[in-house]
Amino acid sequence: MFRRFHDLSLARDSTPVFALSLSIMHPIDGDSPLHGVEPERLGDMALIVSLSGFDETSSQTVLAQKF
Repeated sequence: MFRRFHDLSLARDSTPVFALSLSIMHPIDGDSPLHGVEPERLGDMALIVSLSGFDETSSQTVLAQKF
């Protein structure tokens, strides 16, 4: 078992408001590391998403991670 790290391109890579809920969309095209992966192989993968943003009100970095 091994890990690979990829910065994924997003349909929209910035947002003016870092709300309590946020939908992140990654288009699976020819440049995507997920391109060509068969649905049967997805059961063997673990996808971890990390997000970071900057809250201008408190001048702090906001981090989120989803397993």
